[in-house]
Amino acid sequence: MIASTPNDGSESIVLPNIATSAARIKIEAVDNIFFDISDADFTITETLLISIDDVTLAEGNAGTTDFTFTVSLSEPAGPGGVSFDIATLNHTATTADNDYAAKFLTGQFIPQGSSTYTFSVQVKGDNVLEPDEIFYVDISNVIGATVGKGRGIGTILNDDGELPISDLLDFRVSKNGEGGTVISGAAIIWHVLPEHGIGYFEVEKSYDGRSFSTLRHVPVRAGITAYGTTDSQLQAGPQYYRLKLVDIDGSVSYSRIKAFHWDEVQLVSVHPNPVGSTLSVSFSAARPGDLEVRLINMLGQTTLQQTVGLSAGQNTFSMDVGNLSGGMYFLRYSFGGTSGGGEGCQGVEIVIDYRYRPVFF
Repeated sequence: MIASTPNDGSESIVLPNIATSAARIKIEAVDNIFFDISDADFTITETLLISIDDVTLAEGNAGTTDFTFTVSLSEPAGPGGVSFDIATLNHTATTADNDYAAKFLTGQFIPQGSSTYTFSVQVKGDNVLEPDEIFYVDISNVIGATVGKGRGIGTILNDDGELPISDLLDFRVSKNGEGGTVISGAAIIWHVLPEHGIGYFEVEKSYDGRSFSTLRHVPVRAGITAYGTTDSQLQAGPQYYRLKLVDIDGSVSYSRIKAFHWDEVQLVSVHPNPVGSTLSVSFSAARPGDLEVRLINMLGQTTLQQTVGLSAGQNTFSMDVGNLSGGMYFLRYSFGGTSGGGEGCQGVEIVIDYRYRPVFF
């Protein structure tokens, strides 16, 4: 849990979040055979985490559809239970556009012995051909538990028009470089049948889902069924894409509209992980601004906080974690007062392991 700490009479450590009634502490001198173990067992109680899931459903053509979110505890609530507030929040789906009915409840409660709570939001059906849209459900003012995932995402799938193009197999938009070291924009990818009558493609882009302009002209190549392009000129918030197919005979058809959300700041990479002393963190920013980064231990305590001035584009900086105890941490960040990670304050798990720290002779 900790290594090479000074023998100054006391030390703080972060215990693993694993329940046991038979825990003991072993203290061993560095480069010495002598050690001591505490005389009696003590109990470790797991940190109780509260989280909310995501819901994805079709909106329907009329009436309403219930989007039911589940708030879960990592284990049944103890004496006194867990209380919290819960509320919807507009994103690309809004109450002004009559996409869903707003809902806000205070003092919601999970009693002792229970571990779940459900919250239903009414999504309103229509016959309008539009992009997929999302809204948020946030939990706040939690008493009796620590927030794990505090934001649920409701994705309303447009079901008012399927792909009208028989030659198009799929069309999708994702983060370019996701899973790698650099996230540099949007990747637009599509596949067509081996035999088709398409003359060329045009990738179109919109910021409101209604007014589109051409982003890229893509010629058809013989024998090629997989196509793709990228878009690095992104604005913070939603942007929308569709594929225009122009056949050899001049006829035109379109794919379904795909929504893509781009945050003002993207966490690109954290390495090494596990880490011993120095953590290298990379972010991509859409504009200059101050980024606040925190390392949170399993008790929900902020153990390290750092503010970094970001420039537009790729940014890399270091965090000195050499004085922190070994264990699991969460990296959380905010940019311009907005929590990052895609889901409110949800961040990245970091493992600090003293075995990765350099030994000096």
